[in-house]
Amino acid sequence: ATFQAVSNKQELLLYVDSLKLCLREPTEKDTYNGVKQDVEALVEEGAIFCLYNAEVKANVIFPRRKQHELQVDDDIKELWRQNKPPDTLAKHNKVVEETGRLLKAEGLTPTQQAARKEEAVKKERKKRRRVSKRVRGASYTLSKN
Repeated sequence: ATFQAVSNKQELLLYVDSLKLCLREPTEKDTYNGVKQDVEALVEEGAIFCLYNAEVKANVIFPRRKQHELQVDDDIKELWRQNKPPDTLAKHNKVVEETGRLLKAEGLTPTQQAARKEEAVKKERKKRRRVSKRVRGASYTLSKN
């Protein structure tokens, strides 16, 4: 992205608002001194959103489109607050696997990212099984002597 026309906070906001999607967070090397503080200020004001994107390993900023915002009923908010996330990774993985099974039962397919994660989990289990078998075999041969 080019930031040649951006030299202050207001111009940055106008530039972000003109975008259709998102933009990697600009650095001072790309724009002007103090752009980081201006991005933080715009986020605090609620003018833009800034999220970390693991794929590009950087923050990404989005324009805040007021016309796309929805009003959420209080009962939905209360249900959200009552829903507690799992307290351990094992419980989380169990919930994710169960949800995946339910979605597959309904005919929905997982995303590529979920499929890759599921495949990685299977490989890790297989690897643990191999190591476990090797350890058992080694202990058996040691105990025979």
